[in-house]
Amino acid sequence: MANQTGAAKAKENEAVSSVFIEPDRQQLADRLHRGVAQRAFELYSDGGGTHGNDLENWLRAESEMLSKVPEIRELSLWFTVNIRVAGFAPADIKVAMDEQRGIVAGEDRPVGGRTSASDGGHSRDSFFLIADWPSPVDPATATAYIKNETLTLTVKRAAPGENKQTS
Repeated sequence: MANQTGAAKAKENEAVSSVFIEPDRQQLADRLHRGVAQRAFELYSDGGGTHGNDLENWLRAESEMLSKVPEIRELSLWFTVNIRVAGFAPADIKVAMDEQRGIVAGEDRPVGGRTSASDGGHSRDSFFLIADWPSPVDPATATAYIKNETLTLTVKRAAPGENKQTS
């Protein structure tokens, strides 16, 4: 019984690491766009440089690189997503959001100057996930942390009429 108690206490004491939420989603969105463009060009090159398949190559590259968050849970005024991030250090996870969506990206850092599976400088050990919120949120309320190799991202729904509109 003592071993079970020790194991339970060890789990309770698992480290929680905060993840920085980028104030400007555009930088992360630009990184995603560049990655999709690079992969679409690779598909074009791998296909013998045949013209006329631009859209097909772009959509395939996008589907390879970008996924939807599998589940957005709603509790009262809060939305929460949990994403398994095993193998990624908190410093390798980027989160950015606006009123409509959140972007979560993870990319292994090169060890010794090399990526583990490099193809044109883009590590295959990476991911981009999009969370399209069911209703507008207040990005200022967002929090993100990693515990037990799971990223938890929580954000509060925006109050009615609270949406910021730029003039």
